[in-house]
Amino acid sequence: MRDLRVIGLLAGATLVKALAGLATAKIIATSVSLGQFGQLSQFMALTAFAGMFAAGGIAPGVTRVIAAHKGSVQERDWIGVITQIYMVTTVVMALAVLLFSSQLSSLVFGTDDYRWTVSLLGVTQALVGFCGLYQAFASAYGRYGTILASNAAGAIAGIVLLAVLAHYGGYEGAAIGVVLLPAMPGLALVLLKLRSLPGKVKIDRKSFDFAKVGHMFSFSAITLAGAASITLGQMAVRDLLGAVSGWEQVGYWQSTIRISDVYMQFVSVFLLSYAMPKLAGVNDAELRPAFAVIQRKVLLLFCLGGIFLWGIRHELYRLLYSAEFVGASGLLVPQLVGDAFRVVAVSISTLFMARGTIRVSLVYEILQGILLFVGTTLLVHHYGGSAPVYAYGATYLVLMVGMVLAYRARFRLTTK
Repeated sequence: MRDLRVIGLLAGATLVKALAGLATAKIIATSVSLGQFGQLSQFMALTAFAGMFAAGGIAPGVTRVIAAHKGSVQERDWIGVITQIYMVTTVVMALAVLLFSSQLSSLVFGTDDYRWTVSLLGVTQALVGFCGLYQAFASAYGRYGTILASNAAGAIAGIVLLAVLAHYGGYEGAAIGVVLLPAMPGLALVLLKLRSLPGKVKIDRKSFDFAKVGHMFSFSAITLAGAASITLGQMAVRDLLGAVSGWEQVGYWQSTIRISDVYMQFVSVFLLSYAMPKLAGVNDAELRPAFAVIQRKVLLLFCLGGIFLWGIRHELYRLLYSAEFVGASGLLVPQLVGDAFRVVAVSISTLFMARGTIRVSLVYEILQGILLFVGTTLLVHHYGGSAPVYAYGATYLVLMVGMVLAYRARFRLTTK
């Protein structure tokens, strides 16, 4: 029963974020022109990128080390290191955003008139980073209700704020709302947990453990590698497919992977918030049985969700997009097959991260975009618009086999 409650809380937290994203797009689309929507979409991408590396991007590492050391003497040492990293990276990032605000404004908006709006990122990323770290601690301690509460409160406050700013401030107001929206869950956490924070934070000004800092930043490298590889790989595939098969096929493919991104987001949250702390906290003898249980759960959830999506695929494309996109529903099945391979591969990658074996996960992240582009290049002249989803399936089949072999080599002997 507890596992069902945890899954429900994590599903609720993910659903809230997904609905907030849809509401954000709807509010902006109805408040500005099409061209302005395109610029604000770029600005949203910039805020998302900044948020990814708020607090140094160490949140997955926080979950791992706290789950592995909670209740021990080392726990306080790790909390001290995490606090140091948060403070230093927050100041550095704020100064960098302020220093390059004019250039970033010109890059996104075509003018430096919005440099002060961009400068707000320097403030909001502090709250985004705080939220990411606090939720990572909550995952390590099994307090999943905190994650749902902060996401829900922040999403409601953020959407209301964005709607008001867009209504009364137009394009400029919407731009400010885009900056403030991601910070609202962090602000909600500060208000909810203000009394308990001072007792949990430890700042040691006399020491700086470079070994621990390096270990934490290795998780940032995984985040950066995955984001860069997948983003650049998809951009290259988009341009290739557009040149060979036309941009209508690109639209079909993009609409399908957006649906995939939503339910794979839940898989990611489940693995990082539920699976990682469990796998980090067990001893070697219990590791393989614990991992088998987790993998069965995540595959069962994925299969149930996949069957549901397949059953409503035509209505889903009509609801999310329009009747013009129903033709893309034929891509959903091969996409789901690829996602099934991906679930197995990423669950093993999570296991390696939980046990502190970072290099395997890093290689996995880097190869995703590379293999996707190579596969699409080989298939696009034969399969046209279906090439990216076929290449996607082949990519994660290869990665799944590779991760299974790595798992057998790393854990077969040590966990008997």
